[in-house]
Amino acid sequence: MRKLSIKVLLHLTLTIVLFIALVIVSILYGIEYGRRKSGEGASYYENKCLAFSLENANYSKGQIIFIGDSITDGYPLDSYYGDLNLKTYNRG
Repeated sequence: MRKLSIKVLLHLTLTIVLFIALVIVSILYGIEYGRRKSGEGASYYENKCLAFSLENANYSKGQIIFIGDSITDGYPLDSYYGDLNLKTYNRG
């Protein structure tokens, strides 16, 4: 029976350690991806984008969409544009 050299044992050990690290990182990435997709642990921006994508499915064409920043987000559209025949959507 042939003995393995130290060099071969080191390469084999390093390969096994790297493989285990890859498996652990893949599992952690999958867990985090699942949390983000469900909205759990997501940032304010990610939650807003998720809400917008869900709301956009029900919009009809020819309406008014306001796109902007936090100032637009806090703007009371119904107070100023409530008398329009068109629906207004806030995308601040």
